[in-house]
Amino acid sequence: VLMAFVVSVYVLLGRGHLMQVGGKILRMVLPKKRISFLHRYMLNAFKICYSYIYSQLIDAVVVSALCFAVFTIIGVPYSLLLALFMGFCNLIPYFGALIGGAVVVVITLVSTGELITSIIALACIIVVQQVDANVIQPRIVADSVGLRPIYVLLAIMIGSGLFGFLGILVSVPLMAIIRMLIVDYIEELGDDDTLLVKKQKELSSDKE
Repeated sequence: VLMAFVVSVYVLLGRGHLMQVGGKILRMVLPKKRISFLHRYMLNAFKICYSYIYSQLIDAVVVSALCFAVFTIIGVPYSLLLALFMGFCNLIPYFGALIGGAVVVVITLVSTGELITSIIALACIIVVQQVDANVIQPRIVADSVGLRPIYVLLAIMIGSGLFGFLGILVSVPLMAIIRMLIVDYIEELGDDDTLLVKKQKELSSDKE
């Protein structure tokens, strides 16, 4: 982990030089027009990934604020620290809410000694997580990566169903990148038919 951190710092510091070297290497094997094409789409893909990470951080802040308000109302000790912890755990897909909720309930039970307060805290956490997962997060992510909320939820469902934890991590930015490619392809076609439609027309004409 330490070596990865050190290497990442050096890569960021020398990213300009690395990009120039990479461009020179690509010019040895690819035409200039294709290099420009790859550069444009790679840049857009990186922007989508950056926007997705930024939206996740914004969502974590929103969850922290909601949890702080709820914890303060019901009298949970260390409400600010626990709310910040819940926001941090919210960055972890799938297991984050479970870990954060369990820690908050245990600390509340140990600090107050009241089982009812711990149960109320757990119920509030479940409500906040459901509201965030189905309303807040899809809206924030949709605005940042250019996807409608329904597509965000669909991407997460498909990604988690096919690839589990990894699918949850990459499903939304991957869906946004695929959408970008499809939209650009359709715009470049204009009034022309796609390759699939042309093939279908050829098959139909052969049958006739």
